[in-house]
Amino acid sequence: MEVVAINLVPQYNTLEEWQAFLEEFGAVDFVWAADTFDQRAVQTYNVQSLGTTIIIDREGQLVYRDEAASSYKMLETAVLAALN
Repeated sequence: MEVVAINLVPQYNTLEEWQAFLEEFGAVDFVWAADTFDQRAVQTYNVQSLGTTIIIDREGQLVYRDEAASSYKMLETAVLAALN
């Protein structure tokens, strides 16, 4: 499993600033990217708000979407389903 975080508003913070912030909390085991030029991630997944969580299974199918804070249990269930 690979976790990819995509910054949809890179004009507010650089990738380096986000990485430094996350490293303070030990959250370093994922890929951090920016949707800078064509907003492809925003358009592809119809992202309307910051904090949107999307889980994609091994076949590339969207299996979970939440536009609010996701509880640990919700994410655990969705990730396990995506891995099966």
